[in-house]
Amino acid sequence: MHTGAGIKIRFAKDSDLEQANAVIARAIMTWDLPARTRRLIRPLYQYDEHDLRHLTMMVAENASGDIVGVATWEPANSSDTPGGRKGLLLHGIYVSPECHRFGIGGRMIERALHTARRAACAGVLAKSNRSAREFYQATGWQLLKVENPDRDYPYRFWLDSRNA
Repeated sequence: MHTGAGIKIRFAKDSDLEQANAVIARAIMTWDLPARTRRLIRPLYQYDEHDLRHLTMMVAENASGDIVGVATWEPANSSDTPGGRKGLLLHGIYVSPECHRFGIGGRMIERALHTARRAACAGVLAKSNRSAREFYQATGWQLLKVENPDRDYPYRFWLDSRNA
């Protein structure tokens, strides 16, 4: 049985990539998509050493040293943020299915918010898949209106770093 107790959030290292990508693969398998689609998109969501040089990646590690969560972000393009404000783009947040609902995702979002505040960012932007809408809305994110259907991702969420 997993709980949120004993979870440590830390920066990822190259040696974490195999476990981190396994967490991502397991998380993707829970998405509300056809099995074939989940299988085909899985490689697109996984990370390599090059990604670690350009993104901030955090991992959630349990007391046994196993990685059970992954979050990545980078500075957001101001054309994607509300009012063109400075923000972080949350590339992904993934938690092992057996660890869902233990607060791990929320703790990883807190780390992203902490980073945003330290960088004087107005907030954090997430481009989500449809099945994660409930998570973002339950944790206080605002669904952004689609202003340009040709450009805007339909499930964009914003979390203001000053009010969170």
